Amino acid sequence: MKKYLALLLVAMSVATVSKAAIVLDEPFAYLDGALTNVSGGKWSIHSGTTPINVVNQKAVISQTNNQDNNAQLIGAPYSSGNLYAIFIINFSTVPTGGGSYFAHFKDATTSGFRCRAYAVSTGAAAGNYRVGIARSGGAAVIIPTDLLPNTDYTLVMRYDAATGASRLWINPQSEGAVSDFADGTDAWTATPITSFGLRQGTTAGTSGTTTLDDLKVGTAFTDVVAGGNPALNPPFMSSIPSQSIPRSSVTPAVPFYVTDGETAFGALTLSAASTDTALVPVGNIAFTTDGGSNRTVTVSPVAGAQGFSKITVTVTDGDNNTAARDFLVIVGAPTISAFTNVEIAHDTATTAIPFTIGDAESDTLTLSATSTNGTLVPVGNVTFGGSGANRTVTVTPAAGLNGLSRITISVSDGFNTASNSFVITVFPTPGPIFSDTFTYPDGSLNSQSSFVWNTTSGSNGQMQVLSGKVLLSGTNTEDVAAFLGVSSYPPHQGWILYASFTVDFKRRPSNSGNYFAHFRNVGGSFGARVFSVTNGAAPGKYRLGLANSSAAPSVVWPTDLDTNVTYTVVTRMNVGTGASRLWVSPASEASASIAATDSAFPFEVFTYAFREDFNIGDMLIDDFKCSTAFSDVVEIKPVLTINATGNNVTLSWPASAAAAGYVLRFTDSFPAAWADFFDQGNPQGDQLVVTLNGVTDNRFFELRKP
Repeated sequence: MKKYLALLLVAMSVATVSKAAIVLDEPFAYLDGALTNVSGGKWSIHSGTTPINVVNQKAVISQTNNQDNNAQLIGAPYSSGNLYAIFIINFSTVPTGGGSYFAHFKDATTSGFRCRAYAVSTGAAAGNYRVGIARSGGAAVIIPTDLLPNTDYTLVMRYDAATGASRLWINPQSEGAVSDFADGTDAWTATPITSFGLRQGTTAGTSGTTTLDDLKVGTAFTDVVAGGNPALNPPFMSSIPSQSIPRSSVTPAVPFYVTDGETAFGALTLSAASTDTALVPVGNIAFTTDGGSNRTVTVSPVAGAQGFSKITVTVTDGDNNTAARDFLVIVGAPTISAFTNVEIAHDTATTAIPFTIGDAESDTLTLSATSTNGTLVPVGNVTFGGSGANRTVTVTPAAGLNGLSRITISVSDGFNTASNSFVITVFPTPGPIFSDTFTYPDGSLNSQSSFVWNTTSGSNGQMQVLSGKVLLSGTNTEDVAAFLGVSSYPPHQGWILYASFTVDFKRRPSNSGNYFAHFRNVGGSFGARVFSVTNGAAPGKYRLGLANSSAAPSVVWPTDLDTNVTYTVVTRMNVGTGASRLWVSPASEASASIAATDSAFPFEVFTYAFREDFNIGDMLIDDFKCSTAFSDVVEIKPVLTINATGNNVTLSWPASAAAAGYVLRFTDSFPAAWADFFDQGNPQGDQLVVTLNGVTDNRFFELRKP
């Protein structure tokens, strides 16, 4: 199926379906992001908070998230007749044990789910999984066929709205297929079907993670699976990955499989074609079989030749129907090292970013660049340096602009091209956005702040102000949020937001804890989530964790923290990429930090939120700040440098420290009786300098702000 990128679903037509018809067609051809956001309202939330996301035009159903979405069916409600659904799954993380269900038909309530498709590992070989079906909320009947991770499978569901009969097939070629199917047997009650639902597991680590693509729902098998006549049904072939090999070498035996509902495995025939027969003659493409569905293909390019050829493998069944898969064989390709994403302030250029290139055949190499946002980064503003294997690239964005662009660097040897890319974020720097010292009378935070902070979920009024600080309690459930300034912060504008607050834990969290602070839109998208946990901490201690978007921390601060001690917590969120970072009581942005490793999904930021939950412990929050610069949310303390040469001593520190209120103080002994030093320094460039000659005794110095 060819996909077209859809930026926004402009309109949805609704019509009564009296004959066989497609009632939902969803190729997920959207920009990356939360499904309910990028689909323009086609999908809605019926449960949970952490979203189902679209990545590379596929829905990602993740075991670390908990939001469930549904899309309305044209002509609903359906109280009789069959409904059919088809979709492609590809599990990257297999479920554990009894797993969970991930797709279903749904009524107008938040819990009326029918014909539930399950993924489990019970009964499957290690590392594999199986799928099954339940009519409603009972035990699923599992198809006794092992499925492989990182492999596409087509599933078809059939639900009889009048009787509750539910069937699930794997790769069926006809409605009469007699293998790889199961029928649900659990108890069932009738309910009118209005939509199709996607579900993410509520217990992290058990449900697995899969992509789901090319979803169709119809009222006949032939609506969703081409060909109701078995003699017209084509066979099925799994995908074949592309191969890159050196000149004068042979590909490995690449595995794939074929199947057909009406033709025995041994009667399925394979053929091949090559777009460059000078590089890969058709006779140099060889197949093997295990006698069943498993096949391999090996390609032997002409010795000494370079380039690439598209190989097409075709399988033909006993009725002369065919299916084909394409893959590339690339011979003698150059190499280029990977890049990391770059963040710079507007009206600045990057440093010279190093990378390496190479070619096993020692061909002459040529570099080129592309930019997805040519207004922000014209291709002419991407320049190269270096020589041989060691090269550099420097990017200079257009003056006065901010935003994001993906820069792709390509190296060509005249036969093939290799590429790697990075995202450059050019961020605006307007300065401080919002701050709150919580100097309100004791009582409910939302009312005492005159609703600067508003309840977003849970029990209204539970979060309390106590002696000028906010008490987040593990016995409450209220979540509150405050708007950050007068505008929102959309991903395409390149915003990087910093937030800081002090935290003093009075009671430790539970083992796995939960998140208690995050950036937020006005719906269910949360970013840079801050967690409190005790897993991994010593008795009586706790730790902080971070996630880009997941409901569990993907990284944990490696140092134990103490209760009844105040720490400064700082987070940074790149709104354009969704990536986040956390510091604990940093001296500068270069201080030790942790970066979240879970999937990052950009969204438009409107607010910052604090959250109460039974697992977070009890803590006092104070001195909240949000800005576009680290230095606005954390005071950067100046460094005092002391150099001694013989009996002569020179003290120096940044001249900006004086403007910030710092003074040079000294003492001759400890316990210290500190006093201001008589000489507060002489300007020398950007430093203040004090020179002491002939020093023979001990003396101690510090910079301190009174």
